[in-house]
Formats: sequence, structure tokens, C-alpha cells
Amino acid sequence: MNPDPNQPQTPTPAENPTPAPSAIPAPEAPASYAAEPVVAPVTPAPEATPAPTTPNPFGASATSAPVSPFGAAAGSTQPVGPIGSAPAGSVPAYTPGDPKKKKIILLSAIIGGIIVLLGAALAVYFLFFSVTKADYQKAYDQVKIVRDASSSSNVSLGSSEDSVANAKESYEKFKTENAKLASLKAFRGDSELKEKYDAYNAKAKAYIKFADDFIPSLEAFAAATKEVTGSSGSASFSSATFQKTIDAYKAADIKDPSLKAFVDSTVAAYEEMLPQVKIYESSSSTSAQKSAAIKAMTATITKLSTAGKTMSDDLKERTEAVKYTDELNELGKATTAKLNAK
Repeated sequence: MNPDPNQPQTPTPAENPTPAPSAIPAPEAPASYAAEPVVAPVTPAPEATPAPTTPNPFGASATSAPVSPFGAAAGSTQPVGPIGSAPAGSVPAYTPGDPKKKKIILLSAIIGGIIVLLGAALAVYFLFFSVTKADYQKAYDQVKIVRDASSSSNVSLGSSEDSVANAKESYEKFKTENAKLASLKAFRGDSELKEKYDAYNAKAKAYIKFADDFIPSLEAFAAATKEVTGSSGSASFSSATFQKTIDAYKAADIKDPSLKAFVDSTVAAYEEMLPQVKIYESSSSTSAQKSAAIKAMTATITKLSTAGKTMSDDLKERTEAVKYTDELNELGKATTAKLNAK
């Protein structure tokens, strides 16, 4: 008997070994909604498969890309630069430069730099080392001034206090004028004159060092000598004069070693003679006592003379060591020759 196709069939165990789940009837659509039309599925082409879209809760189309808060679409493939930068699309594509053009630019920069340095070097040369006739004239004139100041600054131990003062004034002028030689272009730019000047300058510096130390002691020595030579004749040969000489030389501020050695010897000699002078000038002394006193003083005076000669020899040796006149004359001759040759 054929089963009724309109009635449900009970499957046999052999046909359906596992029980089928109960069928859940689909809910009916509300009357206010229209039934969703059944659309036959369309198989898209593989290369045009669209990506699944997310519904936009702000009213945009479900298929449109979300809006980017910085102005570009979230789904756009264009890269977005940092805030404040130029849009990525406005950056020009990098194209390598021409290597030959780069080399030409580099060589031009190097050559330009060399020209600038060469110009600076020439400017320095002409400023400091190029010697003109006017430069030689200035050198000649200044050497003459220095020579004149030098000749009037010499003093001797026998000079008076006033003579020493005048010599000191001339010496200070010599130092001032001598210092100006170093700034003259002729003695920097002319190699021959520079050699002559360097030889002179070495001696002049040594002399200035010696004179700076010696002149103050010479002033003190001259002042002390003036104080003890006011008397003459028999008045100078007295215990009072000898004591005055001792006190004056002891009080003198003499630091030069040669002068100080002589002054110390003088003080010692006068102190040694002072008792003999007192015996000689005493009215109670006998002729024999006075004769013995004179004999004792003669021996002491010989010591004083030896001390004076020692000082003179010592000062002569020291001044010869710093003598600069020969070098100054050579500098003057060479400068004159250069000036005449221009």
C-alpha cells in the first residue's frame, strides 16, 4: 500500500538510525513588517569579493567606510601623516641627482674656499710682512731716537745726586722709545733686519733688567754720599764725620750686590777707624799715640781702597755682559742700508 504523501511517515530503524531533532517552526513575521523577499544567492566573481562591512550607527550607509577624525577615510589606503604635517600625497617622489652635477658643485665649493683663504693669506702678508720705504724710514728714525736716549743715560759712581736724577730720566725715555721698535713692520717683515733686531733686543732686555735693579741703589748711594761729603779739609777728619758716614750708609736702602758689598766694606772700615780718629783728635793723646793711630788708620784705608776697586771691577764686568751698543749700531747701519736701497 502506497503511503499517503500528505501524511508524515515514520522512518524505519534501518533508514534513520539516529533520531532527528524536532523541527522548530519559524516565527511568523509581524503584520507591520513586510515579508523579506527571497533573493536567489549570487556567486560573486572571485576577484571582486567585497569585504564584510560593519553597520554605521551614525546614519551613514552600511557599505561606506567609517569617517576618520583627521580628515581621511578610515578605509583609505593612503597613509596619513602626523598632525600638522603636509599631506602625504603632497610629498614629491625622490629622484636621485646627477652624480656629475654633484661633483661639479663640490669642486666649485672647494675652489671657492681656497680662493677665499688665499685672499686672506695675502691680506695678512701685506698687512704684517710687506715692507715699504715708509716702513724703513720709520725704523731708521726710531733707531736714531733710541741711540740718542741711550747715550745720555750713562752714569758713573762719581756722579752727583743731580746727575743721577738726569740720567734716570734719560734712561726712562730710552726704555719707552726702545719698546716702540718691536711694533715696527721693518723689523718683522724684513728677515735681515729682524735678525739684527733680535740680536739687539736680547742685549737690550738684559741691560734693562740690570738697570732697573741698579739705578734705585745708585740713587740711594748718591744721596748717602752727598750727606757725608759736606765737610772738607780738616773738618772731614773727625769722629763726628766718621760717625755720620757710618750712620748714612747704614740707613741707605742699597740692594744691588756690587754697591752693597762696597758700602758694607766702607761701614766696617769707618767703624774700625773711628776709635783711632778719637785718639788722634784728643788733646790728651801723646804724639806717639797719635802717630800709632795714624798708622792703624792707614792700614784700614788700604782695605777700603781694595773694596772700592773690587766694586769697580765687578760693575764693569756686569755692565759689559749687558752692553748693547754694538748691536744697536749694527741695527742702525742695516736699517740705513735698506732705506737707501728703496
